[in-house]
Amino acid sequence: MNPSLSRWALLDPSPEHEDFTLRQLRLTLERLGHEVRTIRLVRGKELKPPDEIAAVLRPFSPQRLVWTSTAALPYFDLWSGAPWRSVPKIVLWFDEPVTRVECIGLGEVMKRTAGRSDFLHGIWDGYWREEALRRWGIHSRPIHLAADEVEYRPPPSFVTHVSQEKIVFIGMLHSAESIAKLVEPLSRGLKALATAIRVRLDEAVRHSDMGWTSGEIPSWDILWRDAETELQPKERCLVPIECQREPLALCSMRYAAWAMAKNAVRIRILRKALAIAPLLVFTEQKHLGHAREAEWRGLLGEPGSHFRVVDTSGMNAERLGDLYHHGIIHIQATDPQSVRGGIPYRVFQTAASGRALLTDLRPELIGCFEPGKEILGYSSADDFARELSAALADPDRLNEIGRAARRRFEREHTWRHRLATMESWIAEGGSRKQPQNS
Repeated sequence: MNPSLSRWALLDPSPEHEDFTLRQLRLTLERLGHEVRTIRLVRGKELKPPDEIAAVLRPFSPQRLVWTSTAALPYFDLWSGAPWRSVPKIVLWFDEPVTRVECIGLGEVMKRTAGRSDFLHGIWDGYWREEALRRWGIHSRPIHLAADEVEYRPPPSFVTHVSQEKIVFIGMLHSAESIAKLVEPLSRGLKALATAIRVRLDEAVRHSDMGWTSGEIPSWDILWRDAETELQPKERCLVPIECQREPLALCSMRYAAWAMAKNAVRIRILRKALAIAPLLVFTEQKHLGHAREAEWRGLLGEPGSHFRVVDTSGMNAERLGDLYHHGIIHIQATDPQSVRGGIPYRVFQTAASGRALLTDLRPELIGCFEPGKEILGYSSADDFARELSAALADPDRLNEIGRAARRRFEREHTWRHRLATMESWIAEGGSRKQPQNS
């Protein structure tokens, strides 16, 4: 084995289908010549026992352990013994970490990893890196998502855009039913809080022409705090009591707040887009909790042919790149859980595919792609409409932005670059004295 190559174990919490992020990492590692083993952590709905995981890992003798979010944190005691304590453990957080950690009672485990040089946490947003430091004492590292340069490529030169619609959105909306299932079982205080949050978000969507920006719909923790001030005194007093008494209800409330805010930022720009030109949406409709086409049409107020929804349920991961060959411009509104960065897959996949993207601009996104040259940005709903209209009027400029985005992607944003970042963490020896939030 080449001494520059390593044995990587990817610890996958998905019981059946391979975790999307770990799959992207596996493909890149294999192309580079590393030995890779994917270890399934779950059987049915239960975590496999530590002895079973150790028995699978031991003959492979991995030199790197990698997982996303909380997947392998429950095995902390296993990682604390020989031979695993000496193996670097890379924990990648490409979502908001607080809810996932605290709702399954892993806060103390996170604190214990803070003092360990073998645990290397990478968090994709500067706001949540600061929260990890404040809550658990973890000096995490910045890292972005990426895209696979083989599966996401520009279409052949003779293809302009596959579909008749010029505007494309790839993503989902949470169904009203799924949100109601989270809210209905809540006790009086938390249910009142959910109502206050929903009222605030409905107002944001209705007044999308009054300077609201997706950045002004905040992450769940700030949204929660602001809505709580509007409750009646009795209900406000009940909220902390119910949170302490019912940890699972607290999880449901946080997730409901996030789901409602995510819908709000998306609905605002999609309504604006539909007022300008036909819109094509690719969405996984059969996934539990996702809105179906009828609900999409109701939320966007578009019953006719101006709007088309294509169900991507069951599409193989290696074919997802084909979706980016449709249209001449893709649009997005970043989820509220992404505060400073938290750049979604869509940004890197669109760039890898050589398509122009119109997006709201988070501070850390500006460091990845140059607005006006490699990506298009907006600062409010009205600004979105102006930028979209101008972009559609100049398809040659969109083509050049797409080509420039692909060049930047190839220089900085493949999974090869992210693996190099992880290796640099290991080379540092796990030492961290100051948090990095740039």
